[in-house]
Amino acid sequence: MGKQTGILPISGKIGDKIYYARKNKHGKTNYFVRNAPDEVRQTAATQSAAVDFGTASHCAKLMRDALREYTLYYDSGTLINSLNKAMGEVVWADIGHRPGHKRIEGKNMHLLEGFNFNNEANIDRLLNATPVIGNSNNQITVSLPEISFSRSKALNSVTHLSIKAIALSVNFANHTSTHIASEAVLIRRNEKRQVTFTLNTCNKDITCILLQVQSYYEVNGELHISQNKSASALDIISVIPPVTSAKKKVKKLKTKLPGFWCAPAIQILPKRKRAVPTAPRLLLPE
Repeated sequence: MGKQTGILPISGKIGDKIYYARKNKHGKTNYFVRNAPDEVRQTAATQSAAVDFGTASHCAKLMRDALREYTLYYDSGTLINSLNKAMGEVVWADIGHRPGHKRIEGKNMHLLEGFNFNNEANIDRLLNATPVIGNSNNQITVSLPEISFSRSKALNSVTHLSIKAIALSVNFANHTSTHIASEAVLIRRNEKRQVTFTLNTCNKDITCILLQVQSYYEVNGELHISQNKSASALDIISVIPPVTSAKKKVKKLKTKLPGFWCAPAIQILPKRKRAVPTAPRLLLPE
């Protein structure tokens, strides 16, 4: 594997060379070059798996684009691969379709619960509270009883925590998404509070409930967001499948008349007039 050293970075295929970029764990982008294969041979199973992985990556991109304003801070170059892998597990869990035609099913989306958009921290490391999810009449509630700072070293210089709930409704079939976010709640250090977020969502689509925690430190009465990525988190804490309307059964009208057997058709011929017999004529002698 060669590394590009030119002034202008190149990405893509030129001739028999493939140029691409990768970010390391420090967020630095490096450009590499490798030889393109002369021939690519794929079996039918490999082609089907590639199609299903393409479905997963397209669905993952739809989610990333919808949450771009929240994930820009956490994306260190590994979010694409990690979310594609998680969505791939959801696609491959579909047993109702053959390989190469698998889809995103709402009943399998629970596999995304616990996914961390920031691979350096999660909610459990920052909060000493377990979220409780409620769902009723298109209203989703996220309750956090007695929020308090955890003992994570990343929070040593943090004075405030900002907590926000996000509901992402996705329709993968139509490639559409909508999201709403609650107002952020600030928690001071050594303060314990009970917080409940209420989100109005569409129950016809798959809805992912996310919880965002950001850290701040106070300087001269002003709050500044912490640049330590280990002190912030964005997790999927619950996935609510779409509500499908029950099909109405059409009642069949039952007649109270007795059933009749079908009788074969009978051809009725017109009655013929019977000939009246006449008495024989007698010849009288002359």
